[in-house]
Amino acid sequence: MKQVLLGFRAVGFKGVDGEQVEGMMLYTRFRSGRIDVGEEVAHIFVGVEDLPENVGAYVGKEIEVTFDPRNFIELEFPSLEAVEAKASFR
Repeated sequence: MKQVLLGFRAVGFKGVDGEQVEGMMLYTRFRSGRIDVGEEVAHIFVGVEDLPENVGAYVGKEIEVTFDPRNFIELEFPSLEAVEAKASFR
């Protein structure tokens, strides 16, 4: 599902096994049939290993967010060149 990245913040906590977990909370918006007017918003936790180093460059841009059969999140960040080219044609 296409979602627009609105922002993010770093988070860290200890997991149930006592190990430190580092990641980002992503804040997004997307069209949804569950909302009568406007768009739905979400916050999604993602481990730092699943994010590009330049995640800040994607704020305001569309990313692809899907869930696999085990309900784990899968993210696809398009190349910034493709995103900029698409924006220039709007």
